[in-house]
Amino acid sequence: MSIQQQIAILTNVIPQYREDMYHRLIEHYGSSLHIFCQNKIPGLNLKTVHGHFPHHLTQLKYLSLKNEKLAWQWLPCIKVLKEYDVIFVYGNIRVISNLFYSFIFRLFGKKVVIWGQYQTAGANKLLQKIRLWWWAQFNYVFLYTETEALKYKKKYPHTKLVIGMNNGLNQEEIANASKQALKKGLANWLESQGLQKKRLFLSCARLDKKNQYGLFLECLPEIINMYPDIIWCVIGKGDEETNLKKRAKELGINSNIKWVGAVYDQVKLAPWFLSSVALIHPGAIGLSLLHAMGYGLPVITHNNYNQQMPEISALKNGVNGLLFDYRKNESLIAAVQKLLEDNELRLKLSKHALQTAETRYNTKIMTNNFIQMVNCL
Repeated sequence: MSIQQQIAILTNVIPQYREDMYHRLIEHYGSSLHIFCQNKIPGLNLKTVHGHFPHHLTQLKYLSLKNEKLAWQWLPCIKVLKEYDVIFVYGNIRVISNLFYSFIFRLFGKKVVIWGQYQTAGANKLLQKIRLWWWAQFNYVFLYTETEALKYKKKYPHTKLVIGMNNGLNQEEIANASKQALKKGLANWLESQGLQKKRLFLSCARLDKKNQYGLFLECLPEIINMYPDIIWCVIGKGDEETNLKKRAKELGINSNIKWVGAVYDQVKLAPWFLSSVALIHPGAIGLSLLHAMGYGLPVITHNNYNQQMPEISALKNGVNGLLFDYRKNESLIAAVQKLLEDNELRLKLSKHALQTAETRYNTKIMTNNFIQMVNCL
């Protein structure tokens, strides 16, 4: 019988959306897996679930600037070197301690897996260059998507093993939330929200500049002129909320926008997704894409892949979502109009969006790919 490898994961935090993956990993590896992380990221409103892993997690002391612009974690290095064989290291160059620890682990003969995003929209070019140099010194890389893994392997062919985890959400939780919402009745829910006989477009992410909600705001007057029953439902909070609301008032379209605020409970989110025509995301889209697809909701986002997050590889234009020309209002308006006018297309996109989340991008797939990575070391 082969001896079970001891696995350590060095990351920043465990957000709520990753909880299911970690539970699955612990179910598979048991006491052979341990997580080292800090308790929060200052300045970032991110719900964490560290208390759900009392026997498999060590919280680290750390120093971090707001929004993780620069961070250092104090890891019990000697303990990790003595007790673990495989060490997954979060590959964000801004957590500069990880660069230091990764080389120490390698020096002592540990199997080091760098875990991160190959491409990040709006990344600092110098930091990205340093990050990729760092990653290229290691033989094992675990990336966010299969598409990223192929691109990375092409650029760094000497790397022994590159696997994409296909980042996603807990699709079983989303499916259960959908069933509950449908059982209660969407018509009753729409009436309770004052949205009966309205056509909804949804956005669900932090209200910050990178999501470029202002672009859709500027498109809304023309869309509303064509379709007066349109309501843009905005779930989330953030620094741009005041500016967006001010601009909506200036444009005279307040009655066609519903500012929902922050909602984290999947059961409460479900009716919004199930009642909408599409998810609108004018900026760089990440897990919001898979969140929408998990409900069978088509996504409309932009086509500049250099300004997108890794998850964009899940979207196939005209198959499970629509792409518009980057920062082009008329193209975004045309995409909205296309979905509203072509019900057959919308149903096709919805069907394939759900298939994408169920079969390729979810926490079960992520867990399997993680296990595959370890088995191949």
